[in-house]
Order: sequence, then structure tokens, then C-alpha cells
Amino acid sequence: MIDRFGVQTPTRNGLALVMPAPTIITFRKPQERVLFDHDRNANPFFHLMEALWMIAGRNDVDFVKQFNKQMYTYSDDGKVFNGAYGYRWRQHFGYDQVARACDMLSNNPQDRRAVLTMWDAHIDLGSQSLDIPCNQQMMMRVDTGELQMLTTNRSNDAIWGLLGANAVHLTILQEYMAARIGVPMGCWTHVSNNLHVYDHHWPLLQGIKAEPCHEWIEPPAPSPLVDDWRLFDKDCQDLCNGKLGYFNEPFFNNTVAPMILSWHAWKDGHANEAQFKASCIKAADWRAASMDWLQRARERKNAN
Repeated sequence: MIDRFGVQTPTRNGLALVMPAPTIITFRKPQERVLFDHDRNANPFFHLMEALWMIAGRNDVDFVKQFNKQMYTYSDDGKVFNGAYGYRWRQHFGYDQVARACDMLSNNPQDRRAVLTMWDAHIDLGSQSLDIPCNQQMMMRVDTGELQMLTTNRSNDAIWGLLGANAVHLTILQEYMAARIGVPMGCWTHVSNNLHVYDHHWPLLQGIKAEPCHEWIEPPAPSPLVDDWRLFDKDCQDLCNGKLGYFNEPFFNNTVAPMILSWHAWKDGHANEAQFKASCIKAADWRAASMDWLQRARERKNAN
């Protein structure tokens, strides 16, 4: 759609193909959030760890830059992020928006006022900060017994943003909130005011255009994230504080722990150990993505 309708537009980050009108996309299975495309080469370690850092309500640079060394370039002072989503969800406005919204919908599933906001006009409007929130609001409703989520976005890089990191961390919040409310996870609908693809990603669009009928491969079934939300909250904090194992929640012990140990082994130059640790990841989707990413990284390193 972007390749067909996008308008070449100069931006502060270079030339982009921009959708000429706001775009609405509904994801019917948002828990299928792990990316497997080899050309896209998404880093699953960064995507998952950043999402858990958000659930923890953090804004510190140190934890996330372990998995993406370029992250510090979005910080104004190299220490914290101005627009960190998790911090805005859970601390920035002086209270925990996530907790309040979950309480509202637990007490009254028909409530239509469960809105979380990331935009703070007092500090964002007209700001020259390097980190201004792209996603603005999250509207939660319980419909047909499931937690539905609608997000609004002012400006979306389709490759690294919406269909990259956003697809992981926003839906992990949705699944966390659904578990906390006590209902299944429903659809995710996303409204982007400016959906675009930067010129350095145009080859990805051309690859799709050249092969419009990709062979469909059923993705590995997602594993449930949350057993007890209170313990999940504690594990998120412990992870961000440097803990590597012996967590409380099954997802942390069986998936997060081997993933972070695999990542550290890879960064320390132990490729075989990294692959072995990745093979111990219980969640089939994260295991497949992690092992594939490590293999591609190893091939690139050997080629150089």
C-alpha cells in the first residue's frame, strides 16, 4: 500500500514515502508479535527487553543500550529518555495510568474512559528534545469479553516503528493489562497520522513488490506472558536492575532468562554458547527468532 500510494516527501530524517492520509490498521492476532523476516532482520533481544523495560515504567538509558548501542543518541543527556513510553504510562504524570485503567475495567468492563496518554503538551509541544513520543494515546475497552486496544500515533516509521518495535511493546502492554483485568486479549487497532518508509528501507518494499505471493509459513504459537501480574511487575524491575535468572514468573524463567544470557554470551564473543542458550528458550516464537538472528549475525561477522 505504501509502495503504491506513498508520496515522496523530504523530512528531517531524509526522503520518505508518506501515506497521503491517516492510516488505520487492525491486527487480529496481536500476540503474534515476533518478527521472522530475514531481510527485515529485527533484533528480538532488543524488542523484548525494551518492552519489559517499558512495563517496568523506566526511562533510564543504561538498560536498553545494552541491546541497541544507538539508543543513547535519542537521549538529551545520555542518562534518561524524555519521552519513554513506560515511564509516561506509570510515573510521569504522578500516578500509574496502567494500574488505574486496569482497576476501572476490572470494576466496570463497560467503562469507555480507560485512556492512557503519552503526550504531555507542557513539555512536548514545541520542544526541541531528541525524544518526543510518536505514539500518543492508548484507548482500552472490553468488548465481547476481550480487551481491545486502539492506539493513536502522530508519525510512524512503518519498518522500525509500527511494524518493528511498536508491534512488540504495545501488544505486550495490551497482554499484560488483559491478564491484570482477567480477560483474554483482543484486537489491536492503530491509527497513524503520518505513516511512512524512509528511503534506506525502500529496497524492502521492492522485494515485497517483486514477490507479491509469499509462501505462507505458520508462525510458532505464542507463549502466554503473564501468570501473576504482581510477580510480573517485580520480575520486570529485577531484570532492569541486572538480574539474570531465578525469576518468579514462568515466562521470565523459561524465556527471558535464557534470552538475556544468550545475548551476553554473544556480546562477549561466545557464539556457540549464545546459540546454545538461545536453544533453551521455551517460547517457540522467541526461540526461533533469536536463533535465526544469531545465525545471521554470525554469518555477517564471519564474512567481514
